[in-house]
Amino acid sequence: MSRDDLEHVATTGLRPNAYGHVPVWEPGVACVSGRMARLAQKLGIEHYPCFHGVGKYGPVVSGIAVREEDRDRLLKAWEEGRVERERARNRAADRRRRAIREICDRLGVSPDSRTLRQYLRGEIDEAEARYRGRLARWRHDETDYDDLLARGFSREDARMLIAQSCTHPPRPRRRDDDGGDPGVVLGKTNTKETP
Repeated sequence: MSRDDLEHVATTGLRPNAYGHVPVWEPGVACVSGRMARLAQKLGIEHYPCFHGVGKYGPVVSGIAVREEDRDRLLKAWEEGRVERERARNRAADRRRRAIREICDRLGVSPDSRTLRQYLRGEIDEAEARYRGRLARWRHDETDYDDLLARGFSREDARMLIAQSCTHPPRPRRRDDDGGDPGVVLGKTNTKETP
């Protein structure tokens, strides 16, 4: 071992082998999760891959080796970062839920509806989604659709029975109600001239 290596070991306590690994059984060495490597680098903590021995298929290297004195500082910083990451995840989830709620309110659909999923995937446009929302509200508020579901009918069967028994489902509104072209009704051109 060269003089520089001896000075390095004396100051840091970490002595990597020829492959750049630090054996876990060396005195003053602590092995922590390899996910902490970036944080250790950010904090300026010297770290190396942690060597556990030789297994059936070769060297067993997992985690990172740090000095025992640096381990507590690294673990504390990791815990603080974990809490902050959890807060950031919660804030992002709240923003997503709020955006979905705004879209649902604008379209008049339920957050767990098939119509919302199709709208978000781009399969239907906003006018069609609003029409389906009005149709669903009418079905639940003005018909016995919910009673049919409670009696054991499937959704498809209940919708078919409602369609057969009712003659006044809500009509699609013209796009000029939503600020679109007044001569268009849900994508079809109106044959009448508009004044």
